[in-house]
Amino acid sequence: MANLFYKKGVTLIELLLYISIVGIIVGASIVLLITVQSSSTKNDSLVVVEEHGHNIIETITQAVRRADSVTGLVQGATSTTLTLVMSDSSINPTVFELASSTVQVTEGAGAITPLLPVEVQVTNLLFRNTTSTTSNAVIEIELSLLRVSSSTRNEFDYNEDFYGVASTRN
Repeated sequence: MANLFYKKGVTLIELLLYISIVGIIVGASIVLLITVQSSSTKNDSLVVVEEHGHNIIETITQAVRRADSVTGLVQGATSTTLTLVMSDSSINPTVFELASSTVQVTEGAGAITPLLPVEVQVTNLLFRNTTSTTSNAVIEIELSLLRVSSSTRNEFDYNEDFYGVASTRN
């Protein structure tokens, strides 16, 4: 008679318990995936801005170090354009300037070359001539970059400031 009351199978309460546990695991996995994707996008923004910022500062400082002199930027003045006199006539003058939210360089009679991709914008570019009584021109560079994310979520935007100093060789 005891075998009549023993039935094999799963009760409704056990089924609801299993479904709840699986739902919690799936929900936690989805939250984890969204967090990882968000962190990845933020990290991508940071890496892109830092990489381009350091490259631009390095490009400008190397050009200043190779230059014979600076024109159009008197001692103590600031400008968004830097014109360098180069000893190599094929790249004389070399001009760095802020135009349409990007840094552009023109070497000699060559074409204007942007130094940034479209998703990175320049929010500030200043050249300051801090030359003292020495014969070498000392140029301070201040650069602010902003990466605007392609998504509509502005928390993926990233802004950073970069600074550099270089002097001409003469």
